[in-house]
Amino acid sequence: MIKKNFDIGYKIWLDKDGMAFGLGPYYLLKNIQVSSSLSKAALDLRMSYRQAWGLIKECETKLGFDLIERQAGGASGGYSLLTPEGEKFLFWFEGLHDEIAKTIEKIFQKKLEKLV
Repeated sequence: MIKKNFDIGYKIWLDKDGMAFGLGPYYLLKNIQVSSSLSKAALDLRMSYRQAWGLIKECETKLGFDLIERQAGGASGGYSLLTPEGEKFLFWFEGLHDEIAKTIEKIFQKKLEKLV
């Protein structure tokens, strides 16, 4: 019989003809929020800049709005910042993900108790 010492695994993402937004882009945006740099965020997540930029652009296309605004480097240096829509969306996704995770865990524990 199943023992009580394990967890349930799952992934949550928004889908629109394939993944539109999930935890990968979420963590990338969270790192941009902290560092104000797409290249630093990509490096921290062990992604290439090109891969990170492509991921952001794909999400923006599927979601229908810009997530980041970017200023290329130069004498004054460059930056990447979340747009107001990106900030709002990130907060919304975080709440959605947390609520779904709590619900899944509650259902899992309830079903597990009936099994053992």
